[in-house]
Amino acid sequence: MLRFFTAFASLYFVSTLAHAQVIESQDKIRVRIFKARNEIFISGFGLRIQGEDLVIPNEILPKNKKLRVLRVPEGWSVTNISDPTQKDLYKGDRLRISGDLLKIENEAAAGDQLLIASGAKFDLISELDLEYYLKGVLPSEMPVQWPRESLKAQAVAARSYAMSIMAERSREPYHVDDTTHHQVFHLENYAGADLAAREKVEAAIAGTKGVYLTHSNGDPYKTFFHSDCGGSTEEPKFVWAVGEKNGTVKDER
Repeated sequence: MLRFFTAFASLYFVSTLAHAQVIESQDKIRVRIFKARNEIFISGFGLRIQGEDLVIPNEILPKNKKLRVLRVPEGWSVTNISDPTQKDLYKGDRLRISGDLLKIENEAAAGDQLLIASGAKFDLISELDLEYYLKGVLPSEMPVQWPRESLKAQAVAARSYAMSIMAERSREPYHVDDTTHHQVFHLENYAGADLAAREKVEAAIAGTKGVYLTHSNGDPYKTFFHSDCGGSTEEPKFVWAVGEKNGTVKDER
């Protein structure tokens, strides 16, 4: 659903159609990365696992380790791949895994990993700082080769959209998923890029840090954006079923 705006439309949107505010926020966004899994592999340094009745402190898994997490009838079976004798069982429907230089299924991850079960399956949700989340969104939604000001406009649009959804879904297990259903979040597009590309993404985010669009009442503005429009633009309510007029840049008829 969501892709990159044109630079012109983004900048016009930022400057004329909504109010811009600056925040110093440590808000955490919850991003669903995997859906309906029964097992997953997570690796990293200093891994810490928190369940309902057992905690493995950092000291036990200080080095780079790879874990197999399996949903079982009793709860969660967690096995250290490099030492299968190190196996633990956690009860309950939730598990939290944290550490440094995390990888999930061999791709870069960040923040705490929340595993939330429903029966025999579970969703994996990454809980991370909003500003860090943007590092995985920008290179996934817009070519990093585009001008810096375009990336900055995209950062404001992506931040605004995320904050709007976070407010709407504050009581849900996750705010957004990592697909075009919301915004594409693929951290490997940042972590696996060359130094120049990473620095360009970081500069766009830092250069707009905390800046987001609001309605006149201060609520975050839901900034829809897209990669193509089939030849003409239209009000978001006719595409995404929102009920308000969003000040769209659209074709005359």
